Amino acid sequence: MALRRRLQGLESAVVAFSGGVDSALLTVVAFEELKDRMIAILGVSPSVPQRDRRAARAFCERRMIPFQEINTEEFRDPQYLANPHNRCFFCKQSLYQLLRQFADKNGYHAVIDGTNISDISGHRPGREAARKEGVLEPFIEVGFTKDDIRTSARELQLEMADKPAMACLASRVETNIPVVPELLVRIDDAENFLRDLGCQQVRVRHHGVIARIEVPVDEMEHLFHFRNQIIEKFRLLGWQRISLDLQGYGVR
Repeated sequence: MALRRRLQGLESAVVAFSGGVDSALLTVVAFEELKDRMIAILGVSPSVPQRDRRAARAFCERRMIPFQEINTEEFRDPQYLANPHNRCFFCKQSLYQLLRQFADKNGYHAVIDGTNISDISGHRPGREAARKEGVLEPFIEVGFTKDDIRTSARELQLEMADKPAMACLASRVETNIPVVPELLVRIDDAENFLRDLGCQQVRVRHHGVIARIEVPVDEMEHLFHFRNQIIEKFRLLGWQRISLDLQGYGVR
């Protein structure tokens, strides 16, 4: 595999690990090729869902992959808190700077992440931050698309091979509405509540006093069985209006 050859060429590496399928595949293959000359690092902040944080740690622990959490500092940056259209740049800049510092301090040669060919198109301010901090993108170097990653993840029997793309909690907040930790806690609480009701895929979008729920079309009928409980819970969390997006999960 071209990816393995590319990673074999690294002296050592810090992997920017989020727990999603892209970084999970990169982490596993890097561990297989580099052994203790790599470490997976998860950036932790209020924007990371608690379930995702626990799952990421468990993923590495089960495989005995070197793992560490690092507290990122984007919430100290007023540019990030203002939630502009390029918010991701300020978040990724904070993460990559800290990973680069960690690598330099602990003798790791490279910082690598799971950006792939399918990520190149569209609005990707995070890639600008990666280039600025010298982060390597092995999937792009070897021409891997998202489909290639999922195929390889299935071959390695990774549990997240077919799970939908992950996104931080800040992505649920409408642009130019300030991102504050308390709001992200509310969103995380609301999404966990819906998952506990049986929703497999869910997003709760914040539009001021309105919460917009996104679930797959085939889960909408199930959700209506819990209409009153959802209204009560979401009002306790501070939203005045609760809506269901009829276009379904992931349609923007």
